[in-house]
Amino acid sequence: MTTTTTVSTTFCINILNRLSFGGLEENVKALESLLPADDKNTARSLHEKFGTKLKLLTDPTCAKKFILHITNEEGSSYRSPWSNVYYSEFTLAVTENVGYMPSPSIREIECHANELFESYCHHYYGKKCVSSVYINDKEGEENGKEGFNAVFMLFKEVQNNSINCQGDTTSLSEGLWNSIHNFEVRQVQLDHGNKGKRTEFLYKLTSTVQLSMGLLPASIKGCELNNDDIPHIRGSLARCVERTHGLPDDSHVSALSHVAIMGKMIEELELDMRSNIDALYLQKAKEIICRVLLEKQVGKVLKHGIPNLNDPSGLMAALKKKQENLNSNALNAALLRRGKK
Repeated sequence: MTTTTTVSTTFCINILNRLSFGGLEENVKALESLLPADDKNTARSLHEKFGTKLKLLTDPTCAKKFILHITNEEGSSYRSPWSNVYYSEFTLAVTENVGYMPSPSIREIECHANELFESYCHHYYGKKCVSSVYINDKEGEENGKEGFNAVFMLFKEVQNNSINCQGDTTSLSEGLWNSIHNFEVRQVQLDHGNKGKRTEFLYKLTSTVQLSMGLLPASIKGCELNNDDIPHIRGSLARCVERTHGLPDDSHVSALSHVAIMGKMIEELELDMRSNIDALYLQKAKEIICRVLLEKQVGKVLKHGIPNLNDPSGLMAALKKKQENLNSNALNAALLRRGKK
């Protein structure tokens, strides 16, 4: 059963990576409806790795926003990583019948992780982004001695903003960046030869970045666009990495070590993913969009020459010149026919 579930999850992830991020929510639901009724693990994996557009709630005790996810959900209530209290999604009232609560040692790791990950997100993505970290005990285990599961999430959304890249200013009608980092941490026994066997922790990280940008007409040089023609760039990228580390015996130091190891893995993998998205996806997508839109508008006037395609005034002058030539040709043809009569 486990092998079947792993294969199903892999196939579904490969399909979602090849589909448009704009219809991600519908695509996840469609794939979920095709899975066997008893295959709950694959459905859960899809929601954890992709899910839908992340939703937010505000913790009234500290006025901080937190992200809603399947890992902190209990019915219609969600556990805040800041206060460790469940709040109703609709009323923000404290829920008396709480669901899962992390063990004290896991909660210690979670508190350190949220504090440091928030600083990391503000440094790289600005103060307006929202971050949340949820760490759960493994099923049947407590205190994280054998391992745990963790998810680090980042949500950043902008409206009518401008970004500057290498001197080129691009205006956004909207922009969305979601990062979801899933950790599976488990204890392993490794043989170090003459030093004997040593207990270490294996960190398996699966990261998914989801990006959506709507470019304003002003950002496409030389093109006069209607609102209906606003181009959108959407996509998602997933990467996996594994590392093994030993930890000190002191529980408090171990908690900080877990956070430091996971934080370094996230930072390195996100840096690589951002570089890949910018170089392989965004630049090429913008180049194709600009070229298609430009050719669409100037295709009819190429024969008459255009002074400067990057200059809107030059483009309009060329279009006007073409119209004048058409009118002149029509008049000459009419006079010629009249002269033959």
